[in-house]
Order: sequence, then C-alpha cells, then structure tokens
Amino acid sequence: AAKRVAKSADRAEAERYIDLLLTAGRPSDAERFARGRVAAAPESADARYLLGRALLSPIQSKEAYEQALRLDPEHGPAYMGIAALH
Repeated sequence: AAKRVAKSADRAEAERYIDLLLTAGRPSDAERFARGRVAAAPESADARYLLGRALLSPIQSKEAYEQALRLDPEHGPAYMGIAALH
C-alpha cells in the first residue's frame, strides 16, 4: 500500500510540473519531460499517461492514454484523460 501511495504522489508531482510548463507556454519542455519518463520506464502506465497529459495534439494524447490503459487496464487517470478530450 505504501508503494502505491508513493507512486501516486510521484505522478501528482509530475502532473503539476507538466501543468506548470504548459501554463508557462513551454509545451516542448513539457513533452520532453514526459518523453524522458517514458524512455526511463517504457512499461509504466503512469509515464504514458503523463505523456498524454503533456501533448497538445488530442489525437496523440488519446494514443498515449490508450497505451497507458493497455499497460494497466485500471489506470483511472488515463480514463479521465480520455474523457477530458471529449
């Protein structure tokens, strides 16, 4: 349980950082950050979700969210990401 809480806290921190970069008008930095996380952990649903959050293209975001769901079919944030696109 403690590992899951730590993982969730790490994801939340990364979400805030991506949102800060996007708000500051630095989408390429947000994408670079998220792609770095995917490169470091290609089998991580959280990393794929964060990439979807960082991408400006709705089509690419949806693809990243769907990749997250293939890795973890119960990944709630990825479902929310897809819902936010509609």
